[in-house]
Amino acid sequence: MADSLSPDTHSTVREGAIAGAIGAAVIAIWYFIFDVLAGRPLFTPNAIADRMFGGGASDAGGIGIIAVVTIIHGAVFMLAGMALTAMVHLASRHIEWRMGVLLAFVIGAGFFTGLGYAAGIRDGEQLIPHWKVLGGAILGIASIVIYLWRTHPRFARSFAEVPLGDETDSVPHAPNR
Repeated sequence: MADSLSPDTHSTVREGAIAGAIGAAVIAIWYFIFDVLAGRPLFTPNAIADRMFGGGASDAGGIGIIAVVTIIHGAVFMLAGMALTAMVHLASRHIEWRMGVLLAFVIGAGFFTGLGYAAGIRDGEQLIPHWKVLGGAILGIASIVIYLWRTHPRFARSFAEVPLGDETDSVPHAPNR
């Protein structure tokens, strides 16, 4: 995207859907690689489907239910991408919102990591290892950050021009008595 574009020419829905789809795809590929290396392709989405809809073994291989989980996974990440993109657009116009964007990424990463941990537990057994969930979350959020950073150069440049925390003047304090 050209830097000369005004924030109004950026589409929050389009860019957010792309950002979310990138994050969702990176995470899906991460899990797929480890599932294939373990000799159990599609184990992770099947385990999540089992947790969400119940009633089956995690190695059942039901492609229909895996497709439903994949669609839900993509839709949730696209919505999250749209929210983060809207915040980046706001922070591109109003520099004081940059800390909010940073907090949104951190909170989002924590939320999705926790959700992944919860989805990976069945009957007290951890089906999806913690390191796998954390690694996927880090790679997914990093891919979204990289996409938004590269497509919003004004936002990226603002960190070099004004250090984070220097967006506004300090409120004057009353003298100590």
